[in-house]
Amino acid sequence: MKKIFALLMGTALLVSCQSGNREQEMKKFIADYVAAVKPLEKQANLAEWDASVTGEKAKYKEASELELKLTAIRSNKSDFKRIKDFLKEDIKDPVLKREMEVLYETFAPNQGDPALLKQIIEKQSAVEQKFNTFRATQNGKAVPDNELKSILKSETKDMTKRQHAWEATKQIGAQVAPDIIELARLRNKLAKSLGYDNYFQMSLALSDLNEKELVALFDQLDNMIRDEYATVKEEMDTVQAKKYNISSDKLMPWHYEDPFFQEGVSLNSLDLDKYYAGKDLAAIAKDFYTGIGLDVESVLKRSSLYEKPGKMQHAFSTNIDHEQDVRILTNLKSDAEWMDTLLHELGHAMYDKYLGSDLPYLLREPAHSFTTEAIAMMFGRQAKNPEFLKTYCGIDEKTAEKIAPELYKSTKFQQLTFSRWCQVMMRFEKELYENPDRGLDYFNNLWWQLKEKYQLLNKPEGRNSPDWASKIHIAIYPVYYQNYMMGELLASQFQSYIAGHILKSDNIRQTFLGGNPTIGAFLKAKVFAPGARYKWNDMIERATGEKLAPTHYGDQFFGGEATDK
Repeated sequence: MKKIFALLMGTALLVSCQSGNREQEMKKFIADYVAAVKPLEKQANLAEWDASVTGEKAKYKEASELELKLTAIRSNKSDFKRIKDFLKEDIKDPVLKREMEVLYETFAPNQGDPALLKQIIEKQSAVEQKFNTFRATQNGKAVPDNELKSILKSETKDMTKRQHAWEATKQIGAQVAPDIIELARLRNKLAKSLGYDNYFQMSLALSDLNEKELVALFDQLDNMIRDEYATVKEEMDTVQAKKYNISSDKLMPWHYEDPFFQEGVSLNSLDLDKYYAGKDLAAIAKDFYTGIGLDVESVLKRSSLYEKPGKMQHAFSTNIDHEQDVRILTNLKSDAEWMDTLLHELGHAMYDKYLGSDLPYLLREPAHSFTTEAIAMMFGRQAKNPEFLKTYCGIDEKTAEKIAPELYKSTKFQQLTFSRWCQVMMRFEKELYENPDRGLDYFNNLWWQLKEKYQLLNKPEGRNSPDWASKIHIAIYPVYYQNYMMGELLASQFQSYIAGHILKSDNIRQTFLGGNPTIGAFLKAKVFAPGARYKWNDMIERATGEKLAPTHYGDQFFGGEATDK
């Protein structure tokens, strides 16, 4: 018996030793990879930042060249084979295993033909430059996006002026549509070479999402919201028709405030912008985040907050070095939309800033794109919260109580409208990558078919323009929009948890998140610090006690009509 026991012990020690050696080999592989990409990623992020702020062609070229260098590292076939072999091992260290999974997802989309990868990167960079430096023109004069949006928001008498402003927001589409279709073909070629049906399927799979489950979720949301949206849309149209003195059936896309109708119109006399007029939005945001124990000062100091020639007209947050250099880009105006956007982008920034310092480099990322969107959206919603307006904009208690129902109604309508817009985006991109060779006319018509079906918008008579191509995400951030919708679901789940477990409140519909450092402490410990250590649903369950559940979104906005899958 003693001899057998000794033999078994010896075998176990040998296996353990071999396993330990193999894990050391993995750690060495990761260390070598990080040493190669870390400085390049920082340089690429800085070049991309400079390009977005200045619009300089040389900076876009520099960013593209650096991205090609990173792609060359990640396209190494022998390294990818080693990663796959490593993942076949019984890796005992959970952090090491997660690092290898992240490496696989990073290398996999870069395993195509190097010439094809180069072509995709260069074309995407060229399209991005077109978007960022383009300015619509009216009467021969360049007009910034903020001015066009202001016309759509405030012009009530001159319908021709509204129509021309809306059409101007679509001018970029004609400039980039052929490039986007070519990009779709190239991305599909890459995906098929890697064993996927198309780029849509590949993008979801490599971000830990299942296409069938995603479509089922969107079908579920469609069924949940369709009838209520139709009722609200009819109410919206009644208000808009009265405002413009036309019949509801004559309403066109330019009779709404947002160029894509991704945000609802106000159904009451509430003018939220007046509460933000003349206010220092950056100071408000700083006070709000400081109040919950999240320090945004270092982020704001590095950021580009206001308009300038050549600068990108959209907003984003970026983590330059996966250390502490986190920045946001905005084009602030003192209104409610930009307050929402600023809170949103700083939400992304706080996630990145407070990623655990003990995390290995590869895991210094949010658990998923939609989990950082959830944080951003949860905080962005605060711009329409009565307590937020009272605390940071100086409205009195009586006014706050009076407008609270209107604010909730406005937020609910915004969620309804945005959900329908997400349906359009997800389903359009799915079709774009399933059938990219159908031509411009097909996609121009498909765009309006989807907008008519899900948003209940009237197509302008005879219009056959690539309006879809004016949405920057389709070109530069492909197959991303589902993350916004899933982010809204998770934002409600986080808010519900905070309301019940931290604030001890049953007010899940208008939860004020300011002034309580325990909220920041919870987010830092349970959401930010883990980074990508856990897969997204595991992180959500660890933070809230349950996996992603649409029920909270339904409870917050639709009286609990949602049913969890």
